[in-house]
Amino acid sequence: MSVVRDEISLFDGLIEDWNLDYSLSGKSDASISCVDGLALLAQTALDEFTNAQQTPAERIASVVTRPEVAYPGSTDFDPGFNVMQGDTVSANTDTLGYLDKVVATDLGRLFVDGAGVLRYRDRTSGITSSPQVVFASESDPYVQQLSVLSGATLWFDAASPSPLRVDDDAKAQLILQDAVLWFDASDPDYIAPVVPFSDIAVELGSEFLYNRIQITRAGGVVQVSVDDASVTTYGVRTYSADGLLFLGDSETLEFADFLASLYSQPDVRIAGHTVLLHGLDTTTRRYMQRLEIGDVVRTVWAPNNVGQAFDSLSLVEGIEHAIAVDTHTLKVQLTPFSAEGFILDDLNRGLLDTSELTY
Repeated sequence: MSVVRDEISLFDGLIEDWNLDYSLSGKSDASISCVDGLALLAQTALDEFTNAQQTPAERIASVVTRPEVAYPGSTDFDPGFNVMQGDTVSANTDTLGYLDKVVATDLGRLFVDGAGVLRYRDRTSGITSSPQVVFASESDPYVQQLSVLSGATLWFDAASPSPLRVDDDAKAQLILQDAVLWFDASDPDYIAPVVPFSDIAVELGSEFLYNRIQITRAGGVVQVSVDDASVTTYGVRTYSADGLLFLGDSETLEFADFLASLYSQPDVRIAGHTVLLHGLDTTTRRYMQRLEIGDVVRTVWAPNNVGQAFDSLSLVEGIEHAIAVDTHTLKVQLTPFSAEGFILDDLNRGLLDTSELTY
């Protein structure tokens, strides 16, 4: 089953259940329950087999193509970074649970996109990407940079009377009749659309505060990293994971050190946005419907229009559509994009001494 709007696939999966509801008044309702490819993986178990050392992409591919799994859909895997150790998988091991170990070892994301493709995106997949969209409240000046001309949505710099991208730009596809203006987010000249949100979720607490990290690889010794300053301030807060697939204990300790540096201090987090798609123009709605897990987005927001605005980058971790006859609401779950990386010659991310080197 596929759910498509504006020629964009929002979901592609299988019907799991039909629910039929009949009433004496003569009203009858039928609802369906659907699942995507992750559910198919969760319903299979692995036979015993032995792996050689592999990249994350190779390991995932070797699992989903095994005869007892035989994943039927399309796939697209980033190579990944941490080479997986050779191991022996026990019989009746949960397929999705094992793949979770692979993903956790490499700090990537395994998901099924709107078109039904099983994807693996490694932890640096968004580093060189411009934000797909900019979220800003309707009263923010960014929203006022939107101009509609001849039925096409064009974006202007508030400080310049000329459009940043023009109709005949060879890098853009402009269809005036349908108000479609597409940009390639990998293009350094990409200008992200500004999207007003109706709700914002902000977190500042201990949900992601950990200062004692305990990581154990399969067949290895527990590796512990402690941020003493954080422990003094907040007390001991432990995160542990075991059975990961690092090649050696030294790599495991590096991973623990990285997590300790990442989670030892509380931080204001933009956790998500709610967007009313039915109130947007066709072009902006298309941009929103193209969002996928792992995409980079930007939020510019001043709480109650008081003080300096937050201006932060985030990664999309979850997407939820609620579609009715006259309404279409999109909820986006976000996590901070805290490791932007170091890119030679980049004016923003090519600067030394900024504490922005990628793990």
